[in-house]
Amino acid sequence: MNIFLRRSWFACLVVFASFLTSCSNNDTANGTGSNAGETELASISFVTESGQPLSRAVARTWSLSEQGTEIVQTDTLDINGSMNINPDLSGLLLVEARYGDSLSAMGWINFGLSKPKYPLVASASKSLRGTIQQRGTAVAGATVQILDKEAKTDDHGAFEIQGLPSGNHFVTVKTKKGQRVFQMETDTTSINDLDTPPFILIDDFKDWNSKRTILGRTFGEGWWYICLDSASSEMRQSKNDSSDIGSVVIDSEKGHALHLVFDLDETHNGKFGLAGFSLGADFEKRETFAFFDISSMTAISFDVKGEGVLYLQVVSRSEDGNGKFTYSKPIELSEQWENHSITPEDLESNLTMINAINFVMEEDGEFYLDNIKLEGIDPGIWPSLGRNPEH
Repeated sequence: MNIFLRRSWFACLVVFASFLTSCSNNDTANGTGSNAGETELASISFVTESGQPLSRAVARTWSLSEQGTEIVQTDTLDINGSMNINPDLSGLLLVEARYGDSLSAMGWINFGLSKPKYPLVASASKSLRGTIQQRGTAVAGATVQILDKEAKTDDHGAFEIQGLPSGNHFVTVKTKKGQRVFQMETDTTSINDLDTPPFILIDDFKDWNSKRTILGRTFGEGWWYICLDSASSEMRQSKNDSSDIGSVVIDSEKGHALHLVFDLDETHNGKFGLAGFSLGADFEKRETFAFFDISSMTAISFDVKGEGVLYLQVVSRSEDGNGKFTYSKPIELSEQWENHSITPEDLESNLTMINAINFVMEEDGEFYLDNIKLEGIDPGIWPSLGRNPEH
């Protein structure tokens, strides 16, 4: 990779960081927007969609681990829909409140670092239904637990849990062989193989409306963005709206997939196009985690097809505090879907402070992308992997 590309991409990263900050300032802290703030966390408020306080609702604060979710604090909201926070709490924790099974809200808060600028908004509770299989066979009698609710799978491996806050949940599945934590979204989700090694699902593009990854919709970060560099800085773009470059399409094999076409300026030696996503906040922020330690992963895997040469790029923090860019070997794309796994050994980089992951082309090309995963990382430990520099 030439040095011009690296410098140009860092400029794009700075532009994107400014864009991300402005967007975050307009988001409500309801589990889909940024939870960043500037003062210590003293209380959290909940309101209905019409702006009325969620008075006297039961509120809980949860931690997440490889064993699943665990209550660390239970409270009752006051008449103003607020709950005071134990100042001894720290780390990335889930806060949720419910009026029985009818109205609920939840949001991940980085205690000690962030304060919601807006109340958490409660909406109509939803259900999560699906099936659980193991090597193609239905798993009957498994216990499926989400927060404080649980259900048993029937003879067909089917289950349903009602009265849940809308959004992305970490679900504990218990069988005679043990238990595992999986990522699931309200409405319909299925686990096709309990024996699959642990992984973090970054995106499957089923919901492209927010331009956020699945992790982003869960924790409030994780934007997708497009960046182009051409012959002059005026041609440089950084945005999370890919409507004029590519879009999510329905593919006959994969269902939803991201489709991008790059037509680059052939006169420019440093030309490139990329689609990427942030794992955390921008480099300068301290209110939420800017970096994540993904060194325990076995691979970054993804399904891709297209025409041209693609590189995987990880963006980390160098010793001087600037962006450091590490590239995989070139991937020659084909017309057929192929699964690629980029291992830590392939990247030959310190993966303890990763801010973003990108898919880069230096020549004209086209690609379809789906099923991006961090292999080997249990979903339950993700909140513990957040990092911020000490200075």
